[in-house]
Amino acid sequence: GQPNQRFLFVTSPSPLPVFMADPQLLRFVHKNAISNACKYGKRGGPVTTDISFKDNEITMNVTNLPGPYHEALVRMGNSARKAVFEPGNMLHPDLGEGQDLASLNQSQTHSSGDGGWIIKKCAKALGGDCSIKFHESRTVFTLRCPAKFERKMSIGNQSDSEYLDASDFCIPSNTWGIGIDDSRVQRKLLAKMLCLCGIHEDKTRVLGKSNQEIMEFENIMLTTVRENPEDFVFVIVDENLDIDGDGTLLTVSGSHSVERVRKLLNSEEEARLLCLVRSANDSRDDLALYSSRAHGYIPKGPVLKRDSLLQLIAPCWIERFGV
Repeated sequence: GQPNQRFLFVTSPSPLPVFMADPQLLRFVHKNAISNACKYGKRGGPVTTDISFKDNEITMNVTNLPGPYHEALVRMGNSARKAVFEPGNMLHPDLGEGQDLASLNQSQTHSSGDGGWIIKKCAKALGGDCSIKFHESRTVFTLRCPAKFERKMSIGNQSDSEYLDASDFCIPSNTWGIGIDDSRVQRKLLAKMLCLCGIHEDKTRVLGKSNQEIMEFENIMLTTVRENPEDFVFVIVDENLDIDGDGTLLTVSGSHSVERVRKLLNSEEEARLLCLVRSANDSRDDLALYSSRAHGYIPKGPVLKRDSLLQLIAPCWIERFGV
């Protein structure tokens, strides 16, 4: 479907890597920031969430256009920014022309103005802090908190994790890359991904432009592993591969194809293979199924920069083959 034009969501890198942070607190802070942007910003105006992950820190900015009383908040400067996070304060109901911070404490009940104070407490619980700035043309709420890049040591053990800096990661030169997707655009992206991983063009094969290539995928994968006994083989497979069978659209499961090949390989051959399912908008049960058939999964989305791609690939590679 079309992206929501009012509530925009931007991440850097895109997609974000897996990191360690309290998801409930992050959701609570974000939900309240969005709610306040809608309530106090321009009626029906755009609200943008911008999340970045860098140097083991998450920065989340929620931005909205000016609403009622915005000019008064800008004039108040630091006093307004501080008052937002004080218990029992509600800035907007008491701010009219000529009013200032002194009116904040008039006719307010403790229970009706604790939202900002609670958000501040959540930010502190995350090990970070939050702030708000009233610019002339916009309001920006910012949360900053530490977050460690996470690598799962075992797919079956969700509690066992360690942290990894992928900046120096490099796939070995003796690695073959195979990608498959029935979309021409996605095949071009797969070729770019394998190139950015460091796999040489001569050792790269991207399949899926025809029914025949999809049907031959398992055999090509099996042959590549067996004909190159000293090399690694890295496979990225789309889960749903469509085949036009005499006017009837059939769907081949990429993860099921991978599972069949893995069962045909002996233990030494399979030990040189890394297969990842590339998928979008799947349930937790779907992702668990992919991980049981292949060696893991990665989200299906634009990966334009090498660093963001390696943040996805490095944990899977190191979990499979070691550092």
